[in-house]
Amino acid sequence: MFGSLRRIKQFALRKYPWKRYLLHGVGEIILIVIGLLIALSLNDMVENRKLKSKERIFLADFRHALQLELKDIESNREAIEEWSTSFPVIDSFLNSESTYVDSMDRHFSNVANFVFLISTSRPKFEELKSVGFDLIHDPEIRKLLVAYFELHIPYIIEFESQAKAIREDLRRYYLDHFQGWAFSGAHPDDIEALRKDNRFRHLLRQRLHIWNMLRIAYKGIEDRARELNDLICAEEGICE
Repeated sequence: MFGSLRRIKQFALRKYPWKRYLLHGVGEIILIVIGLLIALSLNDMVENRKLKSKERIFLADFRHALQLELKDIESNREAIEEWSTSFPVIDSFLNSESTYVDSMDRHFSNVANFVFLISTSRPKFEELKSVGFDLIHDPEIRKLLVAYFELHIPYIIEFESQAKAIREDLRRYYLDHFQGWAFSGAHPDDIEALRKDNRFRHLLRQRLHIWNMLRIAYKGIEDRARELNDLICAEEGICE
């Protein structure tokens, strides 16, 4: 390109000597402008590569944190599902005249157990907020990531807050009527009084209801986390 421009310039100078200085000046300006455009283009390429590298580093770190979070989510959901099987066992026992057996201690303890989400990926989201969401160039990844933290995580936190309030009511009841509490086995002080206590049955119904809602919420956030995890792998090739 530069050689062609130089030949055109020299031909014009020989044919029109009086325009020598004008063409010389215009030619120099054109060359300078072209040089600047090339320099800016190269600079943009360098900056884009830096941003892409920064994005990949962020997504790799975020995906690692999200995988740890997924294990916690899955573990919590499975625990709720397992503990929930104790409700019909307790209900059946309370409605019967069966002799108490020690294995019931575990079932009474199960309904008092609790879970809570540890969001290991949250610090990476806060980091992204500080640098700007535009760091993520893929709009679908960006949309899912923002929705995960601003919609689905708060949804879980709200249900966990409700579950905590109900758990506290149940804990106070256990302190008055049981030996033991969550995770360690709980033995009723008076079996027959417990069978007649409608308040305890009401607490159990509340507990079961919020656990069913929390289990559904955990399943939903587990699906969203897997979707985001898989999308990062599929679109960006970050799969380790």
